[in-house]
Amino acid sequence: MLNVDYKTIILFTVSLITSYLSFLIIRDRAKYDNMVFALFILSVSFWALGVAFFNLSNDIVISEYMVKFYYIAAASIPLFFSLFSLSFPYKNKNIIIYQNILIIAFCIISSAIIFYPNFIIKNIIIGEHNKVILDLKSYYIYIAYFLILMIFSYINLFRSYFLNRNNLEILKRVRYMSIGTLIPFLLGMYFNLILPIVNYNYIWVGPIAGLIVVFVVLYSIQKFKLFNTKVIFAEFFTFLICLLVFIRAVITQDTNEKYMNIGMFVAVSIFGLFLIKSVRKESFNNEKIKTLANNLTKSNNKLEDANNHLKELDQKKSEFMSLATHQLRAPLTAMRGYYSMIQDGTFGKIDNPEIEDVIGKISRSTTDLTMIVEDYLNISRIEQGSMQYNFVTIDIAEIVRDVVKEVFSTVKNAGLELNLKFDESQKYKVNADQGKIKQVIFNIIDNSIKYTPKGSINVSIEKISSKNVRISIRDTGVGIKPSVIPQLFQKFTRAPDASETNILGTGLGLYVVDQILKAHDGRAWAESEGQGKGSQFYIELSLIK
Repeated sequence: MLNVDYKTIILFTVSLITSYLSFLIIRDRAKYDNMVFALFILSVSFWALGVAFFNLSNDIVISEYMVKFYYIAAASIPLFFSLFSLSFPYKNKNIIIYQNILIIAFCIISSAIIFYPNFIIKNIIIGEHNKVILDLKSYYIYIAYFLILMIFSYINLFRSYFLNRNNLEILKRVRYMSIGTLIPFLLGMYFNLILPIVNYNYIWVGPIAGLIVVFVVLYSIQKFKLFNTKVIFAEFFTFLICLLVFIRAVITQDTNEKYMNIGMFVAVSIFGLFLIKSVRKESFNNEKIKTLANNLTKSNNKLEDANNHLKELDQKKSEFMSLATHQLRAPLTAMRGYYSMIQDGTFGKIDNPEIEDVIGKISRSTTDLTMIVEDYLNISRIEQGSMQYNFVTIDIAEIVRDVVKEVFSTVKNAGLELNLKFDESQKYKVNADQGKIKQVIFNIIDNSIKYTPKGSINVSIEKISSKNVRISIRDTGVGIKPSVIPQLFQKFTRAPDASETNILGTGLGLYVVDQILKAHDGRAWAESEGQGKGSQFYIELSLIK
């Protein structure tokens, strides 16, 4: 007759719970943590199962097999806990070496239990309470094996703790795992390793302590989301409720209550399936969102790094442009001075028309190059925020008249007509940086000269209200496509066919105009009826009251 008592029922319950938990966790075989932890739980299950069958056994041979079985199962518990400690919270870099040593040690102790006569087991007594008389010499070896592996496990946990003292999350993980498992492990070791030397009646308590360890680890995993336990808990508790309802249906004697419990079992099972499906779907969506969020974060970090790198390169480019243009200004100034002196006859009169023509070309090319260098220098200043303005009260008409005089010879040599129109009886007073505004007007008129192969350029000044003055530059040049006009005052913007008319254009002159006028609270814009129909540029500034 089987010796079924409350201890045996508890042990079977522990075995059933842990084996089902192990099955739920081991499904995700891709993760090392999951595999090791599932095997750890399975060891507790086999340990409880072996002790339960030993309590039930009335046969000396079966009892001996069961004792060997549960001692081997118990020996695997520190093995898998040690392996788990090597990967918690992060994998140890020497995990493969330690893993091999631990498995070899387990194989040696298991082989000794199986094949070595009287290893641990000196005698077995079958009776009301089955007992084992221990061979203490070999049993101390078993205790030493168990203690060494457990100490090794906690050394790994403490090592993780001290190596990550600045990471509060990891410290909490290790603290929960260490303290939470240490107490039930000590209880299990007391009832199953120490106490059996003098009293074997409490051998059944150890697996209960093992179950406590399992739930402590599960709680730590759930709390810190080391791997997904939401689905595991949903399935486990659904299984547990279904099991309890089913047992109640089996043991009840009342027919009506039996049918009611069976109906409840079916209803709970169906509800549980839908619940598990819902939790799995939610978990899958959360993982997907988390993965997308991580990918987005990584992409944002890469973009931020790239953006910072580009800013650094742009800063270096601006510094280089500033340095280069400063270095170019000096020789260009000297060149302009010398050809002016040659044209004025400082070094003697030029009788050869060909030489005079060459000097004129040098003059125009040097002027163009000076303008390009000045544009680059201004771009550099604008980008570095170092452009300085000296605002004074000036008559804008005088500035326009000076620019027209300066470019008159260039216009004449190009075979163009240049006209200036404004009311000389009026004053057009504005608050501006004289040099910068002169450059603005020069850039736009020079732009019209370059893109007007023939015809005329008409410059006019007028007050459009008591507050604003407008300077208009109209030419009969190549015109502008409507699609280009919105981007015309942006950096490096040129019409697609602009190089056919003006090879030296950089697309910077109008950008400099726009930036300088913004600093003066003014504006510039362009209009054109299309290609071949000329263009009109407008500059608008605020008048001084």
